[in-house]
Amino acid sequence: MDEDVRQISMDGQPPPMSDAEFTAVVTQAGNPAMFGDWYFRSERASHDTGETGFTGRISIDLSAYLDAFPPGEIETRIKTLKKQLPHAPDAETVRKLIMDTLTPHGWSSMVRPFSTARIPAWGTYLYRVRPGLHGPEDVKTVGDIWTPPTGTSPGRVNRRGQPILYTSAQYPSIAHYESRAAIGEIVALSCFAITDDLDLLDLDDMDPQWNLTTSQQRKWRQLAQFYRWAFREAGTDLNSSQHLVPQVLALDFNMLIPPLVGYGYRSVLIDHHAAINVALDEQQAMTRLRLMWTTIWQIGKPMSLRLASLVPKHPSLARDTPLVPGRSAWPSDLGITQRSYRRRT
Repeated sequence: MDEDVRQISMDGQPPPMSDAEFTAVVTQAGNPAMFGDWYFRSERASHDTGETGFTGRISIDLSAYLDAFPPGEIETRIKTLKKQLPHAPDAETVRKLIMDTLTPHGWSSMVRPFSTARIPAWGTYLYRVRPGLHGPEDVKTVGDIWTPPTGTSPGRVNRRGQPILYTSAQYPSIAHYESRAAIGEIVALSCFAITDDLDLLDLDDMDPQWNLTTSQQRKWRQLAQFYRWAFREAGTDLNSSQHLVPQVLALDFNMLIPPLVGYGYRSVLIDHHAAINVALDEQQAMTRLRLMWTTIWQIGKPMSLRLASLVPKHPSLARDTPLVPGRSAWPSDLGITQRSYRRRT
């Protein structure tokens, strides 16, 4: 990133980037680019607890923020935080614990670093699996393979009732594993083409900046390890309140300011660098994706059985777009075939 677009001072000065400035920097910087969400602690008039407020977005040099922590302090704070988070009863408590831990002494704010990633139009395909079907008769419109219209379950980057389209990039077998479909279950596998560039929050890019000193890089690695743990591991036990931690980090400490339209992150279930999930804002997905086809499968071992192949009746993507019998053309340039999916499931 060019020096003329990097804002270095933090904790109140200079003012955060406007939405227009952020859009311009993303366009100029391309992929990847490092930014930070800037949060301040405000005191409620009638309560003793601190309330986290979003100040804005900055393109950052992390030096000042990291230098504000004495050597060894980040590691000590994070150890304490990991012991406290399992007992946090709600999202507000999680926010306060993270804010208190990652705000240096003498500062009124913290910075949550993140990177952006861009998937160009027609650069790959996205796949989504809807499990729990009784048969092909359950799939009549796009709404039947889309996000639930109401009562959406909480996920890694969405709260209950917040519709987010979860997909997997390039490999349909990743989408199958993410769906947790069992042997014998009937599922709908849908393939989406990307018709417009997707600028995403990259929740897995934790590489240190090139201009950090050795001491600063050590501190950054400690922060990066915490962010990875919090997003990838803290939310795996749904019986613990720690499942709130990934949601708070993604939704409260990372804002989807345009041109960002969703999140990109490595699969938590499959430990492989190519297992990438893409979670899109529902409305952005409607305008930037095209449904190529939907196939209905009964998951088997060692082979799965295809029950039906459907295509949209017209190109426009909407919940009420009808799905009709048609031929599914699997992308040939990616080495993915219907036969390989039947085996991998």
